[in-house]
Amino acid sequence: IAFETRKMRDIWIETAMAVAFVKVGAGDTLAAVDDAAEPQITVIGDSYQQAGSGIFGNGGAIALETATRLGIRKVATDAIGGTGYWNSGNGVGNLNDRLAAHAADKSSIYLIMTGLNDYGDLVSPGTIAWPSRATYEQSVRGYLQGLRAAQPNALLIVTSPFCPVPSQSDSTYVANRGTNSSG
Repeated sequence: IAFETRKMRDIWIETAMAVAFVKVGAGDTLAAVDDAAEPQITVIGDSYQQAGSGIFGNGGAIALETATRLGIRKVATDAIGGTGYWNSGNGVGNLNDRLAAHAADKSSIYLIMTGLNDYGDLVSPGTIAWPSRATYEQSVRGYLQGLRAAQPNALLIVTSPFCPVPSQSDSTYVANRGTNSSG
């Protein structure tokens, strides 16, 4: 990256496993991104949070695009595919299991986008465990109450589960009537 003029810039280098560098001139300075006065956003979710985009091709696009649009430079993400409030993702941990780590971020904003995977937990090949509706609702409530207790001044933004598969994205599709009995 070569700059023709001196001015303050935010530079995001997303390398995955490739080598990247920025050449800084002798008269230039780098500003630290860990300024405690700056807001931080934590984006929490499942595999949707792992997706790339045209700008952020290596993953985390929703978190990085949201932060960029808000002008926030400090971004933390927790994106584990197949997980949710209740669903363990075959043993890797659900949001309640990861609550302490989320609270430790001490973010100003938490964007929580998950829940689609909670309708069934693949506990072994061919075996799916289904939560009761009460169990699922307590998992959601427990997580949100726990995060609020840990971060009483943070802005919590929660989206409902969404599904990009048209045949499964409306009320005509019910994976398990014990969990989704709303009709």
